[in-house]
Amino acid sequence: QIVKAGDLLFRIDPAQFQAALRAAEASTRTNQTRLDLAAQEQKRGQEMRGSGNIPESVFQQRNQAFLEAQANLDQSKAEFERARINLGYTDITAPIGGKVGRNVEVDDDALGFVASQDLIPQKARILLQLALTQTSDPANVQAMFDRPSR
Repeated sequence: QIVKAGDLLFRIDPAQFQAALRAAEASTRTNQTRLDLAAQEQKRGQEMRGSGNIPESVFQQRNQAFLEAQANLDQSKAEFERARINLGYTDITAPIGGKVGRNVEVDDDALGFVASQDLIPQKARILLQLALTQTSDPANVQAMFDRPSR
């Protein structure tokens, strides 16, 4: 089958990735609410501290609760971003135009294909992009993939 660059080759079932994204979004909203409350408590504590109406230990607890809420929100935002990125990997498109086949044995060397051995697709894609900044010769790109990692 002939494909153009950007054509959809296959789709990984996105259901689990969509669920992870929704869970991360809910976690982010929850942690934002907790941060808002902690910020209000910290502000009240600061005001009471100024008038001497709160023990220092209680103020420190409120301040710590605020810092923890901020860290939790940052973590849930990172989880949301990771879930969004992972969902984007469910549509696999052709990076270039050409011919695709199913369950076909091909001679990679004869066709100038680069094999990524046991690399995960994301790492192989990044390494290929970096390699192509230095050469477009398939043999040189393959040599870069074949180098032992340090």
